[in-house]
Amino acid sequence: MFNNRFRWGRLATILLLVLVGLGRGRAVAGPDFFHEDDLNRARNGTLRWGGRGLPYKEAVEIRDSLVNTMLGKVVADRHGVGHSGPFGIFGAAHAPFPGNAIFVSLWGSKIEGCFVEMIVQYAPPGGKIDPKAITPVLMEIGVGDRIVELPPQSNVKITPFKRAYNYTVRQNGQDREVSSYWYMSHNLFAVDATVAKLLSKAPRGKEARVRLTYEDNNSDVIKLDDETVDEWREAYGFNPNCISPAQAQREQELATVMAIDLVERVKAYRGSPIQEEALVWLESQIPSSTLLDFSQRWRNQAEVQTTPVQLLEVVKFYGGLPNQDAALAWLRDNLELETLVEFDRQWID
Repeated sequence: MFNNRFRWGRLATILLLVLVGLGRGRAVAGPDFFHEDDLNRARNGTLRWGGRGLPYKEAVEIRDSLVNTMLGKVVADRHGVGHSGPFGIFGAAHAPFPGNAIFVSLWGSKIEGCFVEMIVQYAPPGGKIDPKAITPVLMEIGVGDRIVELPPQSNVKITPFKRAYNYTVRQNGQDREVSSYWYMSHNLFAVDATVAKLLSKAPRGKEARVRLTYEDNNSDVIKLDDETVDEWREAYGFNPNCISPAQAQREQELATVMAIDLVERVKAYRGSPIQEEALVWLESQIPSSTLLDFSQRWRNQAEVQTTPVQLLEVVKFYGGLPNQDAALAWLRDNLELETLVEFDRQWID
């Protein structure tokens, strides 16, 4: 889209496709870390033209903006399309050249999960553009011989921004200052553990390509510097599972629950006081409606039950029948997580 869109009179012959970099060295345009608030610059409209002031092509720490503790790691990349001008493709702060576009991407992981953010800045020659034309809604990444498709995160509110700027043109041997606008939009894309692992294993020393599809259904293919690709491993290594501590705890609890088999517990019943006390406690925690549903399944009855079965009767008269096993599996799946874990603790004790 942008590759075909940039036209500026006689300058059309010198439109360039440029990647930021100083030779093959690191391109660090700012401090060697991100404060967490820096990650919100596109969302609050404070990111300067060209993404100036950010560190690029190197995985750096994400730090808490108030207490400076480490919260994650991120690597930034940027890519420019258009006329290099006297200040290079990225221009002076807040001073783009008409027709230029900048793509800033942030790749990383934090305590609460993994992310990719794509930021698009565009200075339309006429000073006007529909924000849909620069709001990415789908990202496709070529990694090795695979194409990875990333949908946007569902909880992201997109707010495009418009900024005024001035530039100078020379006409009839005189410089003339012209006022115009440049625009910025962005989106956050979902990254799970599978994608993070794939990105971390991307071929080293090779650039990658990304296709962005916009809200208006146009698309662009942009390049990612090979040094950025090399840093994916470290950026996503901070939280390779891409889940928050709360999610990790929940998954561990779910794994614990799946290991609790009520059929096996019933089979292990030996009539001990500890086991019977655990059963009495469990029955007291089950809502009456759930217990009646279980009783209907346990008794293999078609009609709705009005008298619930007692769990002590269940363990004493268990006969290994298919409907009994199915009823016990159903009961496990319909118990509160905390209730099931506590019952198992009491039963084992």
